[in-house]
Amino acid sequence: ATAFNSVAPFHQMHSLSQPIMHLLQEPTTVRENVLSWLQKSLSTREGGATVDTEGLFKVVDGLVYDGYEAAWEQNQSDPRVATVLGTLRKDRGDLLGARQLLHRAMTLAPTDIEAAVNYGSLLGHTAGQTDASLEDDWCAAKAAFLQAVVLAPSSKTNAELLSFAGQQCDKHKAETHRQGQFFDGGGFFVVVLVVAAVGFLFLMGRGLMGDKEQGKTESGARRSKKQR
Repeated sequence: ATAFNSVAPFHQMHSLSQPIMHLLQEPTTVRENVLSWLQKSLSTREGGATVDTEGLFKVVDGLVYDGYEAAWEQNQSDPRVATVLGTLRKDRGDLLGARQLLHRAMTLAPTDIEAAVNYGSLLGHTAGQTDASLEDDWCAAKAAFLQAVVLAPSSKTNAELLSFAGQQCDKHKAETHRQGQFFDGGGFFVVVLVVAAVGFLFLMGRGLMGDKEQGKTESGARRSKKQR
């Protein structure tokens, strides 16, 4: 999602120096958020100068996220901001928001291979986890990877991604078609009739059992009268 590595710019695998180096390429709102916090923290005893590394990254991650949200509000035509913010939203469990932003990034930068791959990959990794069907997710992923292949025909990786997404798209499309044929061909009514028949037999069985029990009761009553 960044200009260099297509991932969110701050996480615990980075060295402590890398977030500061990254700030040079980040939007103004991100730089202001992080640097103002660092300045305030380093000037106070309770601030960031004494926090552990894990705590530092959590704080910086939150500041970066807020900065990208603000940057997107200011300018919704920057595909890089859309991509990074989409990645950050995905990491926070907002799959729908992430999809919308990564799709927007691909639309804003139709010649950017990474934008197409990022969107297709997100759809593949989260297929079936939103209101969209598996067919819709995989076929949209196929379209994204196809765009990446058109932009870079020699990429073997993109071709493999396209092939896999295409197989999944065709598979789920065929399943949807079979289900449609089943209901269109009267399969639904067959199921209803079978259920009705089973229910009828069940009720008949209970009725017969009831008749038997009633017969036993009447027979016992007659024997009791004779004994008297």
